[in-house]
Amino acid sequence: MEVLEVPKHKVRIGLSMGRHGLCGKELKDVEKRISLNLNPVDVDWLTRSVVSKLKALTTPELVQNALRELNFNDVSVKSLGGMKIIITFQSRDDRTNALANPIIVNWFKLIKPWNGEVAGESRIMWLKCRGMPFTVWNVASFKRMGEIWGEFITLDVETMKEESYDVGRLMIATVATEQPQRIEKWINITVRGKIHKVKVKNQGSLKIC
Repeated sequence: MEVLEVPKHKVRIGLSMGRHGLCGKELKDVEKRISLNLNPVDVDWLTRSVVSKLKALTTPELVQNALRELNFNDVSVKSLGGMKIIITFQSRDDRTNALANPIIVNWFKLIKPWNGEVAGESRIMWLKCRGMPFTVWNVASFKRMGEIWGEFITLDVETMKEESYDVGRLMIATVATEQPQRIEKWINITVRGKIHKVKVKNQGSLKIC
């Protein structure tokens, strides 16, 4: 299955944040939420669906094409946000066969029958890091930094190839309900006893469609 090649990231959007988690205003917004009791309509398609978590960045269209190459012709693939997608098959038998197919299972970190999951729980975003010491400029270091706010996905091309040490950029998937829309934070990085200040700032969310 094809994966997306991460381009050299050029967009720079300045955003800021005060702290982790929900701020005071967001907490008040939660308290003001209106509750509704709604009745579901036709949910038969969900009994033929699986929820999957991608191993690599790709699009629903590429996943759908890959499934068709394996003779799952009447299949629908839609994003749930972040690295998650929902796949709906023509029948429950097709779903069962797909779950038993090692090729398909190997595409994902997780694949299971739909069990009440909803969309919009996570999102993908770029983080830029300024002041990263050259001696720890590697995937493992950026991965540890990204995991402060979510799940590390990849570095951009310039950062991976070390074409510039001005800014390091990494992509993460975060849980939207647990992390703020804006991230701007100073992190103290200790290397051989010396403390370096690294500024981390997000560059907006990335929609995979």
